[in-house]
Amino acid sequence: MTLQRLYFIRFGFALGWAALITTVGSEDIDALTVALLVIYPAFDVAAAIVDARTARSTTRAGLVTNIAVSTLAAAGLAVASARPAFPRSCGSGESGESGPSSPVSSSSPSPCSATSWAGSGR
Repeated sequence: MTLQRLYFIRFGFALGWAALITTVGSEDIDALTVALLVIYPAFDVAAAIVDARTARSTTRAGLVTNIAVSTLAAAGLAVASARPAFPRSCGSGESGESGPSSPVSSSSPSPCSATSWAGSGR
C-alpha cells in the first residue's frame, strides 16, 4: 500500500467517523457511542503501524509516539466505559434519567448537553 493511499483511507475514515459520531452522539452515552469512541484511536493505531513499516527512520519516532498515545486512549476509553459511573459523569443515572442517583439535579441541564456547553462560553 502506498502512503498516499493510506492517508486517503485515514482521511475518509475520519470524515465518516465524524459524521457518524455527530449523528449518533447524544446526551446519553450508549454502547454505539462508546464503540465509536474506542474504534477511532484503535484505527489510528493500525494505520500508524502500517505507516511506520514504510516510513523512513527519521519519522518513525513520531509514529511510535502516535501508536503509544492512541493505544492508551483506546484502552482508557474502553476501561472507563466499562465502569458503571461512566454514563453518570455526563448527567444520566442508571436508568438514563437525571435524578437522585445522578450528580446532576433534575433542574439543571446535563454537563454534557450541547446547550450547556454552547451557553457557557467553553
